[in-house]
Amino acid sequence: MPYLNLEQVAKRFDPLSVALTIADPGQTDLPLIYSNSAFSALTGYAQHEVLNRNCRFLQGDLDNTSARRTVRDALAAAKPAQATFDNLRKDGSSLTTLLYLEPLHDRAGNLVYVVGSQFELHPKVSAAEVDRHSNQFVDGIGDLLALNENLRAVTQRSLARSALATVKLWLET
Repeated sequence: MPYLNLEQVAKRFDPLSVALTIADPGQTDLPLIYSNSAFSALTGYAQHEVLNRNCRFLQGDLDNTSARRTVRDALAAAKPAQATFDNLRKDGSSLTTLLYLEPLHDRAGNLVYVVGSQFELHPKVSAAEVDRHSNQFVDGIGDLLALNENLRAVTQRSLARSALATVKLWLET
């Protein structure tokens, strides 16, 4: 498996204003091996509280059946995905997010990491905010790829392009 230097990842991702996580698909239940400070600010959980846990804990008892199916199917196929989730912050307040997932593969095509980003959806969210978040997510994937030339992403640009359409649908419901 291509090795990611998590210290270098932190230097590049901690200053970003978008919530980013990295999970290890080689371990049982896809635990997080990295989360940035924007993720902590969004969820209320410190990094040490989320490492080695699947992000599913944010859902509590909330019903996200359709979104979970979308993510499960994408992960099984090692493909990018996005889905809207109802989550809970550490303080118990509700948090609706658009989750982006981008699988990273080694040169042989094996899935080695899954990068996730969550964007808070609320009635006042603008298309410009979604576009900015999508672009920062794509740039973050690019930074990860630059950190380890043995990694490759499948379709990071198409994932970002479809984010705006997803948010528009969410706003219309």
